[in-house]
Amino acid sequence: VFNKFAENGRYYDDKGKLNYVYDQWKGRGFEPKRIWGSALAENLCQALSFAILKWQAMCIQADCYQINLNIHDEWAGVYSRDKLKGAILSFHRHMSRVPPFLPKADGLLECEVDVGLNYAEFTTIPNSAFEEINKELNSEHNTTS
Repeated sequence: VFNKFAENGRYYDDKGKLNYVYDQWKGRGFEPKRIWGSALAENLCQALSFAILKWQAMCIQADCYQINLNIHDEWAGVYSRDKLKGAILSFHRHMSRVPPFLPKADGLLECEVDVGLNYAEFTTIPNSAFEEINKELNSEHNTTS
């Protein structure tokens, strides 16, 4: 729904210049808010990025690892040492996957997994370590089963 001053998302300012607008609530009513191509493209990219992040978070949670915090393009969780290796692998696997609503985009996403006792002291796990962590986790699982 566009402001009464706008017609189909178009608004002419007092100098007769055409602006594209949407309604923004301000104070006690709607006012036209100007939007231009670069801002629209940025907003669409951010919306798509967060849709991907939410899908990835649901996959991580389906592996039984709770997400505790979101910071821009990151998810964070707090795990006990006995759950840490599994959480590391789950985060790496799912944060590198492309959701089904982005067909033919395989290989588009990469991720880093950082680990630490607090956010200020994280250490990035090198990509070469994920296979070794997987082997360790499988051998621990096989010895406990």
